[in-house]
Amino acid sequence: MMGATHWTLWALLGLGTTGFWAIVAYAAGSLFGRVDPEAPLATGARAELDEQLARGQIGIDEYQQRRQHLADGH
Repeated sequence: MMGATHWTLWALLGLGTTGFWAIVAYAAGSLFGRVDPEAPLATGARAELDEQLARGQIGIDEYQQRRQHLADGH
């Protein structure tokens, strides 16, 4: 009878430990694994350029030229 209780307690301890670490992993993933969907994708000149294209203020050719200009560091 003692042997059965002994193994039952070890099984419960193992399940409890596994459950604990599963909760820790889930919490860490929730805190660090998400990107805020409302955060801006870019900042500065690149963001302004992206917005101008999205609003239709510039065409794709001008967008690509300006983007290359920014990438070159000018």
